[in-house]
Parts: sequence; C-alpha cells; structure tokens
Amino acid sequence: MVFHRDNITINFDLIKKKHPTFKPSQQQSQPSLTKSIGKTVGSATPAMIAFSTIRQMEKYMRKFVADVMSHNGNWWKTKVPPDVRKEVHRRMEKKKFVRARSNVKLDPIVRSLNDTDMGQLIDIIRANHKDFDKAFKDEKLRRIDPFLTGLYEKRNVIDHIDETIPIDKEFLGELDFLCKHVMRQMEVYYQD
Repeated sequence: MVFHRDNITINFDLIKKKHPTFKPSQQQSQPSLTKSIGKTVGSATPAMIAFSTIRQMEKYMRKFVADVMSHNGNWWKTKVPPDVRKEVHRRMEKKKFVRARSNVKLDPIVRSLNDTDMGQLIDIIRANHKDFDKAFKDEKLRRIDPFLTGLYEKRNVIDHIDETIPIDKEFLGELDFLCKHVMRQMEVYYQD
C-alpha cells in the first residue's frame, strides 16, 4: 500500500521489507483506536472495526476543525468551500424529516459539521491551510497531508465496498497507523 502527496510517500510495503517486524500499530505512542473499538464491540469482524474506527475519526476531526476555525466568526459561510457547503446542505435536507423527531439541538455550525464526511473535512482543512498550518505546526500541511489522504483512501475502501480489497488485520494495522499519526498531530493544537 502506497500513499503519495507533495513529494512525501508512505509505502507500507517498503517499510515492511526493510523492517520485517514493523507493525504500524506499535510504532507510535497514541493509543490504538482499532484495538479499543475491537474490545468494545467484542467479536467484531475487521470490517466492523474499520467502519467504527473511521466513524470515530470523523467525530474527532469534526471537533478539531470546529475548534481550529472557531476564531473566524461565522466561518462556515466564509471559509468552507462552496461545493462542500452545497453538498452538506443537500444532505441535511434529506435528513430533515428524520431529524424532526429528535430533541437534539445543535449550534448551526456544529449541525453543519455533523453532516460532513472525512473527505469534506479534509477539503476544509486544505482550503484553510493557514489556520491548520499553525494548528498542526506544519507549514503548508506537508507532513500531515499524506496521512490525511491515506486515511481518506481507507475510508473509501470501507464505505464503498470492494470485494477485491481485503479488510483484514493488515488493513487494520495500516488504518491504525494513519489514525494515530493524525490524532497525534491534532493533539499538538490542544497542547498549546
């Protein structure tokens, strides 16, 4: 598995060749999201764990995006790419009648973020790279962007089922590696 972005490549196959004992989930200090979800769910399949992991990462990323952008006033209208706003609005309209039964009240921006998917969150991050350069302490998102791309690609494998791509322990290890790195970089923002 190889991920490319701005002259940075994450090649899991090459890493495994050079370091046969390499296990992505053991390489970082961040707790394993896939393992904690696997323990919570019990006898879950790797696909179930991967699906739950991506959903949890989307929640973490939504909060992170909201926190980083909060100093920009009504940033949803001024800083979010128009195509993202349009798609989120369309998604919200489709859920309108189902939500009418809910007692949950959310701030308008949080409600909009609630209907974003990982790709849209990444689009928001990239469109506002100056804010996120500071948050990640990563000029032009050079270090974090390949991990965001990798995470998005893993999300697409899970959400757009392809029987030819196995969602197995190796897949979970790679997903865990990406999640840990992105979460560790998000923590940089909260440590200041």
